[in-house]
Amino acid sequence: MRKPRVEMTDSYRRPSFWRSMGSVLDVFGVFREHDVAGNAEKADAQALYNDFRAVGVDLTEAMSRYETERNSRRK
Repeated sequence: MRKPRVEMTDSYRRPSFWRSMGSVLDVFGVFREHDVAGNAEKADAQALYNDFRAVGVDLTEAMSRYETERNSRRK
């Protein structure tokens, strides 16, 4: 079963290798960029939605695996 891809918000995208290496040297946090143009409540709601969706996907996958294992043991 293919796991559905859970979308990440713009404020929490996986950084590139070079951005990660640059953040090690960024002692004062001047290179950090956040999505400040959007509404804070909207960003929170989107992050909460994404978190619950990720948990739902994980639970669905776990239940599917459980059913598959349970059915294979009965045979």
